[in-house]
Amino acid sequence: MPPIKLSNNSGIADVSDNEVSGNESEHSNSRSDNDGAHESTEDEADSDDSSEMDEGECETRRNALLQHVQDLESQFGLLREQLYRERMSQVELQLAEVKTGKSPEYLVPLAELQENMRTRTEVAGILRKITFRQHSQSV
Repeated sequence: MPPIKLSNNSGIADVSDNEVSGNESEHSNSRSDNDGAHESTEDEADSDDSSEMDEGECETRRNALLQHVQDLESQFGLLREQLYRERMSQVELQLAEVKTGKSPEYLVPLAELQENMRTRTEVAGILRKITFRQHSQSV
């Protein structure tokens, strides 16, 4: 039968068909407890040393990242200004084309509007003739 591990403070480590004496189990428990205490002390010492190093490294990394963010913000500002100037020049060019009557963005809708105006004028003229005839016949 496999041993069953008990975790309590009574000093009993393993129980199986062959019983272990209390002294052996206490001895094995105290040895594993000492090993764990020794490891945790080393970890604490390492973490103290590494935290001092990490603090300096963190500050250096933080400063480098802040500088990088500032560079990105500066580049963004320059690109935003450049984009603004390009859009303004495009708008000014389109305005000049509209004023001279050469803008395709202006001429196509203008042609459509003129065609609609011609159609409506024609329809209004026909309705006027029909209305005038009906009025003449009724009098």
